[in-house]
Amino acid sequence: MDYCKTSDLRPAKWSSASYIVAPDYKRLSESIRDRGMLHPIVVQKDGTIIDGYHRWTIANEQNMKKVPVNVVKCDDVEAMLLHIELNRYRGMIIAKYLSRLMQAVMQSKRFTEEELRKRLAMSYDEFDILLDGSLIKMRKIKQHSYSPAWVPIESKTGEDIHIEKPTGHSEQA
Repeated sequence: MDYCKTSDLRPAKWSSASYIVAPDYKRLSESIRDRGMLHPIVVQKDGTIIDGYHRWTIANEQNMKKVPVNVVKCDDVEAMLLHIELNRYRGMIIAKYLSRLMQAVMQSKRFTEEELRKRLAMSYDEFDILLDGSLIKMRKIKQHSYSPAWVPIESKTGEDIHIEKPTGHSEQA
C-alpha cells in the first residue's frame, strides 16, 4: 500500500455505481476521523479514483493531506469494470445475521443498549427490532442467481421514477 497527496486524486469522469446514504456517510466520516482510513482508495496510475470516492471526499472534508492508495495499472474501461466488481463483491447486510451479532455483543456486557445503539447509529425502532430478532425472517437470497440490484423498479402509474441523490445527480429509473 502506498500513500499519496489527497489533492493528487480526482473523481472518475464516469459516474459511480454506488451510493452511500447520509447516516452511513456520517458514520464513515466519524470512523475515518477516529481510526484513520482503514481501506485504501483504489486509483489508476494518473490518480483517477476507481473505488473510494466517498473516502476521498471525507479525507478532503477532514483536511487530510495524504491518504492510503492501491494503484492499479489499467485503462478507463478496465477501471469501470473494476469499480463494478469491487462494489458488487462487498455483498449485502443480512438482517438475521446482523441481529445475531448484535445479540452476541449485548451478551458480552461491554455495552449498554444505548451505547450500542449510538455506536451503530441506529434509530430506537431499528435497534429494538434487530436486537429482538423475532420479527426478522430469513430471505432465501442464495436461491437467486442475480443481484437484488437488478430487480426493476416499477411505479403503479407507469410513470418514470426520478431518483434524486444529495450529490445533485438526477437519474431516471
